[in-house]
Amino acid sequence: MAERKRTKEEARKYIELLNNCMNLQIDMQHAHLKGLIIPKEWSEISTIPPVQVKERITIRLDKDVVKFYKALGPGYQKRMNVVLRIFMLSMLAKECEGAFDRDWKGDPI
Repeated sequence: MAERKRTKEEARKYIELLNNCMNLQIDMQHAHLKGLIIPKEWSEISTIPPVQVKERITIRLDKDVVKFYKALGPGYQKRMNVVLRIFMLSMLAKECEGAFDRDWKGDPI
């Protein structure tokens, strides 16, 4: 992807993306150093205060995905939200490019 100047909103989302990724990387490195498969710090993700008001929805996920996150213990839905937020921020910061640059109507995200 060719470097280009980010808009202020893209830059803000990029900073938020880097912070989220850095925190995730720190958690994973800490677990690796302790020889753990799943870091205990992941359970702390559920204690992170919500960025926005939560909205209740119904979602259908692959069975193995649900099983994996549930096996991580209490707070698995909040951890799933963090993973989705990192993907969203990477798209909004224009770190990822492709068909996801527009919503289902074709309007830019």
